[in-house]
Amino acid sequence: MVAVLVALFLASGAAQAQTPRRIVSLNGSMTEILFAIGAGDQVVGVDTSSIHPAAARKLPKVGYQRSISAEGVLSLKPDLIIGTGEAGPPPVLQQLRSSKVKLVLFEDKWTPESTYAKILFAGKHTGHEKEAAALVSKMKAAIASLTRPSKEWRVLFIYARGPGMVQVSGTGTQAHSMIELAGAKNAVTGFQGFRPLTSEAMVGANPDVILIPTRALASIGGEDGLLRVPGIALTEAGKKRRIVAMDDLLLLGFSSRLHIALKELVSNLTGLK
Repeated sequence: MVAVLVALFLASGAAQAQTPRRIVSLNGSMTEILFAIGAGDQVVGVDTSSIHPAAARKLPKVGYQRSISAEGVLSLKPDLIIGTGEAGPPPVLQQLRSSKVKLVLFEDKWTPESTYAKILFAGKHTGHEKEAAALVSKMKAAIASLTRPSKEWRVLFIYARGPGMVQVSGTGTQAHSMIELAGAKNAVTGFQGFRPLTSEAMVGANPDVILIPTRALASIGGEDGLLRVPGIALTEAGKKRRIVAMDDLLLLGFSSRLHIALKELVSNLTGLK
């Protein structure tokens, strides 16, 4: 009996020792997941893309996920650094690894399956495996229950940071994946990533709908400003003002709110005429 109690005590102590108490997150979607699975109290620092939930915005910042400050991270005395493959630059990652602090990065692929795996990955490394599994089950059920629009809308995703920087999404992006998951079709598939699009190409693409993050829309003066972008007013989307704006991180995060994002996007597309 004593031997059993000792074994249980040692196992408990080992589990506690493996559960990180001070976590630094290097990615906004990862931060969102950590809070969603109950690890928020363990997070002591985040990157600047971590804007959800509100509690994350109050935490110390360690730089943008692709330009992390090693000194900023290590000054927070973490016992776990967690992020995605977008973290960098490589010399900083090497410096963090040399510090002997546990660093784990998830290679994101912007699919529901990858998102579920990312949540389970976060749960495994933070001591919240049960919570992560429960969240994944909830998300799977919610996404499976969605009814896509009866019409396959041709959707153009626009990213902007002011009138002088307007780009559109081709394939291989979060936006492209979300459009397809919502039962729609990307209006531009001739290239990968983002590119500026000429007014002639815009008219040639002739999208039925324009999808744009809310902050991007605000940066170019709202819907009226968007319609002043060369070529947009001549498209079907522009003529009928079929413009869908959604929160940036919700729409593109592929995180713990993916099911909510898809429901909102599907609802917006279904309601169009």
